[in-house]
Amino acid sequence: MMAVRILQLLFLRVAPPDPAQRERLGAKLAARFPTGHAALDLEIARLLMYLQVPQATAELVAALEAAPTQEMQIDYAAILRFQRAGWNDDLRRRYFAWFGRAATFRGGMSFRLFVESIRKDAEAGVPDALRPRIREWIGRVAETTRAPRMAKPRPFVRRWRLADLAPLIESNLAGAQFERGKRLFSEALCFHCHRLGGEGGAVGPDLTGAGRRFSLRDLVESIVDPSKTVSDQYAATAFQLSDGRVVTGRVVNLSGDEIWVGTDMLAPSKITKINRNQIEATAVSPTSMMPAGLLDTLHQDEIRDLLAYLVSGGDPKHPVFGK
Repeated sequence: MMAVRILQLLFLRVAPPDPAQRERLGAKLAARFPTGHAALDLEIARLLMYLQVPQATAELVAALEAAPTQEMQIDYAAILRFQRAGWNDDLRRRYFAWFGRAATFRGGMSFRLFVESIRKDAEAGVPDALRPRIREWIGRVAETTRAPRMAKPRPFVRRWRLADLAPLIESNLAGAQFERGKRLFSEALCFHCHRLGGEGGAVGPDLTGAGRRFSLRDLVESIVDPSKTVSDQYAATAFQLSDGRVVTGRVVNLSGDEIWVGTDMLAPSKITKINRNQIEATAVSPTSMMPAGLLDTLHQDEIRDLLAYLVSGGDPKHPVFGK
């Protein structure tokens, strides 16, 4: 990583490389990409784009397609928008197909405008004769690649507590079914806020790697009691206003004296606008923006399948489904 950063600083502050240096350095970097280290690969990708290395384009497109999180996908898409060398029809098709998939992503108020800006920059480098084909492809993918649709509201089953699910945790999710777990990830409203396996929303953390970072017990507890531990990154703020109201949510936009507060994670476009001059006090809310009771419409075997889907990161070949 240090060597890559040094190269970036040299090109930025001293002088850009000459053609011979570009070719030599580009070939060395392309031969080492990807390294398997996410942060390092992104920095190398930026250098490859800066150097306009033709042979790197295919690897960058493959990295975009393989990126496990929405954030990483956006990083690679943004890098590729300025890549002008090494394209062919198949690579362009695969790259622009990503924008169709990105139409299913969920994010903040300016998210779609941000993705649209990346797409416009990318299209600026495409020959005029190809643009109608690319636009058609984006539209077709956007229609066919969607996060699972929301099912009808489910009836209440029971108020689940951590102790109630202890036997399930001890069983290590034996007998779990992938397809039902994926469907339940939507029906339990998880897709509204979280991404997993490349699908879902972005107002909450990406859960693709949650099964590797947390124990099964921790995952269950975070769903059953979401307010027990609230990450600073996703904590809500309570605004005490001069008219007696208390508005609780996350700040999504600032415009002059106006603050836009998202008050419902299940509806990112639900915004309350408040004037900063009306604010008498603010405090971090101890209550998670994630609703409680999301498992209360599921039976125990359904919870097993949902948890297995979380642990698997959306991978049907994960060992959890072979037990």
